[in-house]
Amino acid sequence: MEENGKFSKLREQQREKRKNLIIDAAEMVFMKKPFNEVSMRNIAREAGITPTAIYRYFPDKQILFCQAYQRDAQRLLKVVIDSIGHGEELRLGEIAMHYVNFFWKNSQALKILANFTVDDSYSDDCSIIVNLSTRPIVDQVERHIKKFSPDIDARVLARSFFAAINGALISYRKYPGKSEDEIWKHLNVIIGVISRIFTDYIIRNPKAEAAH
Repeated sequence: MEENGKFSKLREQQREKRKNLIIDAAEMVFMKKPFNEVSMRNIAREAGITPTAIYRYFPDKQILFCQAYQRDAQRLLKVVIDSIGHGEELRLGEIAMHYVNFFWKNSQALKILANFTVDDSYSDDCSIIVNLSTRPIVDQVERHIKKFSPDIDARVLARSFFAAINGALISYRKYPGKSEDEIWKHLNVIIGVISRIFTDYIIRNPKAEAAH
């Protein structure tokens, strides 16, 4: 029985390794082509496997890309948690900058996020994966805000905070006529403004002051 358990665990590890290989390939292809032009055959070629093999792990292209986002979101969650730290002071600026830096360094993740934002053709199953992947990130910031303003609607603020940051990221990641360095500096200014607006709102909220 113990030997069977070891083999079962090994098979599961191999399966996860193969899934990650396919996701890596999908992200590489998606960086080169728009989502609607990417085929399972393109992804299989990039991964060095047959198209049939992909369907053993992913039922369709949408689920594959949703799970790619899920993997990115798990990494992003750690970034947000580390940015919050021990939570001794309101750290929306640090959270925002580390969040933006993650997408700046992982442009394939930003492209997938942008595609989800504008494409309403995703299946319900795919939307569930995306929502469940995003929720823990929003939850972390909601709890962080609530610590400093217990009576404020922290859920709405956390969602609004990320909506503003995502909007800036998607709008300004490609800026005609600007170099990468100029875009990064411009984006930093915008993210700084967003962070200060939300921080000031929370700190100056009468209920927040009463909590202190």
